[in-house]
Amino acid sequence: MFDMSLDALHEEMRELRRIEERVALLNREIEERQKLKAAYSLVLEDLARRSPKPSNGERAQWSAKHEIGTLILEGHGGQPPPGTLPKVLARDYGENSRLVREAISKMTSDYNIRDIHTHLRTRGWIIEMSAIATVLNRLKRNGEITEIAAGSGRRPALFKKENQ
Repeated sequence: MFDMSLDALHEEMRELRRIEERVALLNREIEERQKLKAAYSLVLEDLARRSPKPSNGERAQWSAKHEIGTLILEGHGGQPPPGTLPKVLARDYGENSRLVREAISKMTSDYNIRDIHTHLRTRGWIIEMSAIATVLNRLKRNGEITEIAAGSGRRPALFKKENQ
């Protein structure tokens, strides 16, 4: 019939308990993610109801769209109106360079990529660090900015604030 030692039977029982614990953990994670998705849906509905209206003719209409809980705001021209979420997509060619140059001009002392990123975020622009790094490297290569300390590991390169 069944030839199983007592130790093998105990080991099998332990393995079954481990599997049941993993299944319970996965079920809790699924429940948490469903709650998070529901919260995102509520935020999207609220944003759609309070959709911002441009204050003047220079600002294009802003619209909220969603794809499985991902918010995408689109608009053209200038920064987003006060009290609205930042512009994420639909930037024109060369706009990253323009925004980084503008941020550099506002720096009051030597700066690094994190300073540029923070400056842009506080003004409503979301630009990935990699995009900022690309612009900074191009500006450095073209001699428009000067690197005074090379970056290493998690420490970013430091750039010189030019007197203007």
